[in-house]
Amino acid sequence: MKKSSRFLSILLAVLMLVSMGTVAASAYTVPDGYAVFETPGLDEAGIQGEVYGLVGDADMNDKINVKDGTAIQKNAADKLEFNSYQIVLADVDFNGKITVKDATIIQKWLSEYKVDSPINHLIYVPATTEPTTAAPETTAAPETTDAPETTAAPETTAAPETTAAPETTDAPETTAAPETTAAPETTAAPETTAADTTSADTVVITLKDKTTIGWMSNNAAEREIQLVDNATGTVYIMTSADNYKTWSVEVSAGVTDITFNRVRISDGEVRNAWAAGNRGTSTVWCVTDNVNDKPAGYWETSVPETTTPKTIYFDNSKTKWDTVAFYQWSDSSFAGYTVMTQIENTDIWSLEITSNITEGLFKGTDESTWDKSKQTNDVTIDTAAYGNDILFTPSTQSNKWNVTVSAYK
Repeated sequence: MKKSSRFLSILLAVLMLVSMGTVAASAYTVPDGYAVFETPGLDEAGIQGEVYGLVGDADMNDKINVKDGTAIQKNAADKLEFNSYQIVLADVDFNGKITVKDATIIQKWLSEYKVDSPINHLIYVPATTEPTTAAPETTAAPETTDAPETTAAPETTAAPETTAAPETTDAPETTAAPETTAAPETTAAPETTAADTTSADTVVITLKDKTTIGWMSNNAAEREIQLVDNATGTVYIMTSADNYKTWSVEVSAGVTDITFNRVRISDGEVRNAWAAGNRGTSTVWCVTDNVNDKPAGYWETSVPETTTPKTIYFDNSKTKWDTVAFYQWSDSSFAGYTVMTQIENTDIWSLEITSNITEGLFKGTDESTWDKSKQTNDVTIDTAAYGNDILFTPSTQSNKWNVTVSAYK
């Protein structure tokens, strides 16, 4: 990179630093063979070695912005390939791999949070660590031919002699001591602990297609499923491994308020959005058929309740539907669409449901047909007010049917 051609970029980068996040001093360890310039920005003055670019500049455009986080997420999802320079710049936590955590760190830095990463600092390979390039200069210099330093270099390379030296092998206590050889196990132990900490700090969120026709697989190759953290605005790219029936992504355990977007890849347009809201302790969101022409779904409960089942009743004397069915979206263990049973010689239809079902609607059509004239408004199953046997009676019709609720006797 030439300083003369980047003067304006440098000024812009310095100005941006005023509003950007900060770096926790000495809170990170630079990978072996690399160094990070202490001053942020693009100024290479004083750097001797090969400059890779700014830490965090995954798209290599000499600035840090949300596009870098997006590029990292796509790379982590195997949707974007990085070159050798980008691999170094994108690994902002210096853990040797590119994950959504790197994107999250960039997002936090952009939001002016303090982060343990030298984002916006140049990372480079110091010239002293590259003996191949340094060697021609040394051999080219006449002084080095007779320089004792060159001959003395073997004393530095004499490290092998030190390893071969009897003194090192002479110390049987050191080599023989199992405690010393066990030291790597001690160093390996933090890796295990680190893995446990990572596991505890993250969670895998899954999205399931519970629609009747497997609608989410429609044009799936041209769509991208995104998980949006409503608290920070961070976007995570979800991946599918089962022919678009489920999608998943690993996020921070603190991500609880969520929106799912179905995005057209060609232009980035959000085609569908599910405001899933607070997930509580659940990690699975189920997409269901649209309700009232709006995207619908629910958070899957991990432990279903085991209280007394409820029975709902529908008075069909006014609606005169050929078949009465109940559609619900609050319990994933129960069918979304269920045809009710007519009580013999009456207009009353009944259905026993689980205690987890708290809302739904009645319809007089088959599962895939939505005719508002043969559908009630949404109803609430309130056992606290009406007991475990509840009667729903259609009263008036304004497009859809309104119903009254009472205890069934």
